[in-house]
Amino acid sequence: MGNPLKWILGMVSAGFAAMLVYSEHLAPYSAPLVVYLVAAFCLAITIACFVPRARNAPLRLIGAIVFVATVSYFLY
Repeated sequence: MGNPLKWILGMVSAGFAAMLVYSEHLAPYSAPLVVYLVAAFCLAITIACFVPRARNAPLRLIGAIVFVATVSYFLY
């Protein structure tokens, strides 16, 4: 069955990704790329939680996104 925290995190992140995409279709923002990138980040978390064989690629993507966001925040 696996760790129940992974299931909870995976379901919540999948829900957030779905809500972000749905809210973008309801009320388009001025920066839709940002909304879709955050939804893709949530989807990467979902894949890392639910697919054990494909866990390395999403974890590297999550780490790269967090690193780039931190460096860009410090540079800004």
